[in-house]
Amino acid sequence: ICEAEKDVFGIDHQEIGERLAKDLSLPPYITLTAGNHHNVEFADHDLISISVMVANGFLNEQIEQISFTDYEKFMPVLAEERAKYLRLHPPKKPAKPIEIVDSEESPAEGEEPNQDVFGSAMVCALLKEEFDNIVMASHDSQGL
Repeated sequence: ICEAEKDVFGIDHQEIGERLAKDLSLPPYITLTAGNHHNVEFADHDLISISVMVANGFLNEQIEQISFTDYEKFMPVLAEERAKYLRLHPPKKPAKPIEIVDSEESPAEGEEPNQDVFGSAMVCALLKEEFDNIVMASHDSQGL
């Protein structure tokens, strides 16, 4: 996609995001992330940019059904950081298991049942909580 953007517009959305972040005087870690969130070869990725790359790649693959960011190679880094964070900051309450509840409405004849996991407010809240934990671990490790 980035190459297609460059072919058509002469610039890709990463470059635009990086320029905008610089113009807005945003912190360097945001500028770095905006400019390289599809660049798996970039050597200076920090935990925040890795988190964004993984989230972006996952959403592109799972929701938009396109895969152009090899995000899975970064998963061990995030898993290791999460384990370190949890050792240093054990959760105050045990994690709640995710429970998918069937809709009370029956699907029409010939229709598939709605199994949209991301449509569940509870699942979205749990995903947000997990993302917040990753961001906090990243901030802690960078002394922010």
